[in-house]
Amino acid sequence: MGFVFDSAPEIQHDAICLLKRDTDLSFTPALCTQSHAMIFGENYDALKNLLVLYRGCVDCIYIDPPYNTESTKQDGNDYKSKENISGKFGYRDKFMRTGWLNMLNERLKLAKDLLSPKGVIFISIDDSEQAYLKVLCDEIFGEGNFVGDFIRKTKSTINDAKIGVNYQHEFLLGYAKNKISVNLRGGQKDLSHYTNPDNDPNGAWAADNPSAKSGNLKTGYFGVTNPYTGKIDYPPTGMFWRFSEKTLQKHIESGRICFKKEHAPHKWGFIYKRYLSDLKSTQKTFDSLAFVDNAYMNQAATKELLDLGMAESFNYPKSAAFIQKILLHATSPNSLILDFYAGSGTTGQAVMELNREDGGNRRCILVTSNENNIAKGVMYERIYRICHGVGTKNETFGWTKRNEPFKDQGWEVFKMDRQSLKIDDQQKAENLAKQAEKSFKILRPGFTFESDFDLYHSLSSLKPYK
Repeated sequence: MGFVFDSAPEIQHDAICLLKRDTDLSFTPALCTQSHAMIFGENYDALKNLLVLYRGCVDCIYIDPPYNTESTKQDGNDYKSKENISGKFGYRDKFMRTGWLNMLNERLKLAKDLLSPKGVIFISIDDSEQAYLKVLCDEIFGEGNFVGDFIRKTKSTINDAKIGVNYQHEFLLGYAKNKISVNLRGGQKDLSHYTNPDNDPNGAWAADNPSAKSGNLKTGYFGVTNPYTGKIDYPPTGMFWRFSEKTLQKHIESGRICFKKEHAPHKWGFIYKRYLSDLKSTQKTFDSLAFVDNAYMNQAATKELLDLGMAESFNYPKSAAFIQKILLHATSPNSLILDFYAGSGTTGQAVMELNREDGGNRRCILVTSNENNIAKGVMYERIYRICHGVGTKNETFGWTKRNEPFKDQGWEVFKMDRQSLKIDDQQKAENLAKQAEKSFKILRPGFTFESDFDLYHSLSSLKPYK
């Protein structure tokens, strides 16, 4: 069963929104090795611009929508009609009880079109909205493209909850554009225990448990006799051999099973080898409990901002380690990454850190509104500080004592430029198209509009609420 939404904000048919470069805020170092982008403004309008440039090109989207603020909980979902709502609820969508879902519905549909064939989107969410968001994403991306539900530990403190439940986690939902094309293995497994002390021609190996819980008495329970010591081994109670009597001799001949000439009485009389070549992949799987470590808690993210001299600037940040781990599994070294609820800019930091760590060349686009000066005062300030080693007002901070600034990284900054445009004003449309193409070429060098590009409909803006 899907959702039936209240009426959504209307498209304003006499206005468009264009990306316009902010030359004062943009910075490109002399020895720039990679350039990223920040966009200040309504993310719906930004997504429509990005679709012109990057439809089907984004490998990973991460968003942390404003689910955990009182204004979005109350104004988006709870209140049926309050005159003062429109001035409080961000991102312009001030409608009734399904407002929060409606806001995401429109944006996630655009996000889906941005994803590459192997692209994935990850969304942070808490328990109050997780069930609703999952149904919405099932509708947009398809139930069959659900990748997984990951758990992130948010805190380790114990509170005196009225009903006795100490809630310490929230969720990360993952969806694919096409699940068949997705591989979320990332990072190398520890293979140091694979060695070849006996010069086995099959290569490096590690001793493995020869027994398993699955099997049956007829084929999986029998004695294995050591020809040197005479010891007869049977599987432990309730267990079965991983091999049958028929395959036992084959394993002995191939070297997978070898007998010990000496062993303690309580030890197996043989070794069952797992070869390095048996592994389907040498990369780690993406475990659903990957984020239960304290390194991913809220306080870790707060400490990161404190280390940058920005401790009081943003509520509910996510840690760079959290997003970096997502990117490790969801991206390749040349991936394009998007965060259109960028908040404090953590995703930008995570991308640059991962590139430094693995030599990647990932590009990042951050989008956020400038409500409460978040875009310039928080997101931009954070990125500026970790790239320059000082703040925009030459402030110093502790992060530089333990980290090298990303002085080879450039960031282009854009703002959304709202322009009135009548459908029959062909001359103005041509002029605005030239302006748009100029900005687009900064983001994607060599870009040109298709001959049938329709500026009026492709970049039409949401009608603003007063």
